[in-house]
Amino acid sequence: MRRARSITPGNEETRQKTLETWLILAVSFGALFLVAFGSPDVRQHETDFLSFYSGARLVGTPHLYSLQHAREIQTQVSHPEGVLAYVRLPFYAAVLWPLGQLPYVTALSLWLTLNIAGLAGFIWLWTPRLTSVLLCCWFFPVWLNFGSGQDVPLMLCAVALGSWLLSRDKPYLAGLAFALCSAKFHLFFLLPVFLLARRLWRCTAGFGTGGALLLVLSFLAGGRNWPLDFYSTIHTTGILDVSAKMPNLYGLLHGLPLAGGWIAILSLLVVGATWYAVRRMPLRDALAVAVAGGLLVSLHAYLYDCALLLPLLLVLEDRLGWSKLVKIFIAISLASLTLPLPSVSWIGQVCVIALFTSAIYMAWRSGAGSLARPSPGSSGRTRSVPSGK
Repeated sequence: MRRARSITPGNEETRQKTLETWLILAVSFGALFLVAFGSPDVRQHETDFLSFYSGARLVGTPHLYSLQHAREIQTQVSHPEGVLAYVRLPFYAAVLWPLGQLPYVTALSLWLTLNIAGLAGFIWLWTPRLTSVLLCCWFFPVWLNFGSGQDVPLMLCAVALGSWLLSRDKPYLAGLAFALCSAKFHLFFLLPVFLLARRLWRCTAGFGTGGALLLVLSFLAGGRNWPLDFYSTIHTTGILDVSAKMPNLYGLLHGLPLAGGWIAILSLLVVGATWYAVRRMPLRDALAVAVAGGLLVSLHAYLYDCALLLPLLLVLEDRLGWSKLVKIFIAISLASLTLPLPSVSWIGQVCVIALFTSAIYMAWRSGAGSLARPSPGSSGRTRSVPSGK
């Protein structure tokens, strides 16, 4: 006779936890799929992906930044109220070229799926735990990213990949991964501050090499006049005009007397504070601060770009615990809802600044004894207390 398999309390508890894990994963990512493929803009084919699709179709021609040619492509696949110009660097259009060869609906579906995979990759590489899944999948800016057809999850995945490679003592490859963030370079101005403050020279070399290769690819894909065309398109489309909705210093201070001067002064303070924090925090925490600081000093950002706050929120979870982090998470999520409303958008902008300031406070609390210094003979690796690994 076969002996009946015994069920111990330990086995039952493990089975229950496994079931809960899969249930949370299914519900969280299922919600993302519903948001991504069920939002009105996606179903009506009127997302920002129209601009990426136009770029993918026009790359290699002299018309990459042509509003007229973009309009011709977009009116064939949708009925947008206005033309969405391609306003990224040419190399990104070259990377997206395969999507431009597909029917628009197929390309859009693949694009949304790639971004969901990018968010999953970020979670897996940064902090692979269930609380990370809950924070990332239920963060309102992430939902808006998918509803708008944007690509912030792909940038988060590149940041996490660079951090993961650094932790495995592969600084040059990490720099190459960080270079991919130049697809949205205006949001990552403080990445060089992170690299230089930590004296990650090999990583800096990889970052410079990757940037140079992408620049060469941009000239190959966009022609020698693409910088002038790019500059002209940005100013023609008035991409910096909707400043009140931006979750940064530019959005908060626009319209004030001497706004340009105040923005410059406070941006320098953010850069200095980032340098201070990066020198005193563990490597991954320092990277999260640099990413959040880059959002603050940017001149072009929208609500969905607040998804770049996720690395810092996950760092705060490590420092404060889940119960305290949930309150901060809810507050940031609710505050972000005010950003599209010019009369109260300052609430969301101040909350972003407060979150960044809390990270600087943590760095200050860590004390001068945790100042990161390069190890003797190292070329990119650092030691710190707490450890920079």
